[in-house]
Amino acid sequence: MTERQTEMDSRGARFDPEVRSWIRNVIVPAMVREYIAEHGSPNSLAEPIAPVPKCEANGRLSAEGIQ
Repeated sequence: MTERQTEMDSRGARFDPEVRSWIRNVIVPAMVREYIAEHGSPNSLAEPIAPVPKCEANGRLSAEGIQ
């Protein structure tokens, strides 16, 4: 067992197994749901790609037409 594993085991040993189970089964899923609600789709890579507007190279650049 590595030093890191030993350290992690000692940290986890501070919690009762029922508390660890509650954290794993209640708290973590609630936090994931909250994160998804705040940041959008859980699988944002699967969303369709939006087209990029074409740039007119011969026109003048101006912010007046931007809405």
